[in-house]
Amino acid sequence: SPNGRDMRYETTIGDSKKDNIQLKAQTSEKDYVHFRETRDKTLSAPRLLLPSIQVNIDAGHLPPKEDNGTAYLKLPLNIKVSKANL
Repeated sequence: SPNGRDMRYETTIGDSKKDNIQLKAQTSEKDYVHFRETRDKTLSAPRLLLPSIQVNIDAGHLPPKEDNGTAYLKLPLNIKVSKANL
């Protein structure tokens, strides 16, 4: 469960507004931007970011198959990847 909350698959706009920890009715744009930038600095890139870009950039189609008949998602070698993201 996310942060001790029950998992939910649906919500209402009212519940989303009421329960949003990042953006309350009184939150200014400046405060929201500060909150996001501060929090985002502590986060790693999503583990599946690069594979999802490779698929989504081509409208959900997998890359063409190689000569051996297998399609591969390719990871650039010039990026920093932590062991936790493998």
